Amino acid sequence: MMNSQLTTARTAADLSVSVASDAAPQWLAPSRALMQLQKHRQQAQVQSAPAPVELHPWIALPLGELGLLLPALWPKALLDESPVCEVPFAPPWLDGFVNLRSQPVPVIDLMRYFNLDPARPTLPVDGEDAGRHGRRSRYLLRLGEGHSAFAVRVEAFPRKLALGTRELMDRPVELPPRLQQCAGGLFYRDRLWVEWDLKRFCQQLVASVAS
Repeated sequence: MMNSQLTTARTAADLSVSVASDAAPQWLAPSRALMQLQKHRQQAQVQSAPAPVELHPWIALPLGELGLLLPALWPKALLDESPVCEVPFAPPWLDGFVNLRSQPVPVIDLMRYFNLDPARPTLPVDGEDAGRHGRRSRYLLRLGEGHSAFAVRVEAFPRKLALGTRELMDRPVELPPRLQQCAGGLFYRDRLWVEWDLKRFCQQLVASVAS
């Protein structure tokens, strides 16, 4: 008799466990269900979101059909109506020298130096009597400081430009030899933009004058 009662009790316990395991799932409260749904959506967006594009700030200097990218923190200053003293028998790319705080600073014609097609100035130009270089923009951009400073004549105002990996070109582009030697990354947005390595350019400039 005792064994029969124990068997019946054990069977009832097993049956209750089976019924509990097969029971219908518990429903969540609407507010809790909404929180769970939003959490899953946020996790899915994070997993599927594209990698952020890293933008690099530059100072963009248009130069004919292409442009040069200068480091944003490089020392620079825009000069207006600074008289340039020409030098006899100077290379064609050397406009002359400008006096900045009692220091002679060479003025480089980048179009001639890099052997690029001449651009039409978009800034005010000098008068008819503009020396051997004809009518040129009167604006100069001084780059660098101290004895390493030099100036270039700008045909359009430099501007800030942020470029990232989307504009970075992954195939080589043929550039003029002098520009190729001081070029870094190449970007494209409305024109070809060349990262200008100013340290290498200064070394190249010294070698050009010495030769």
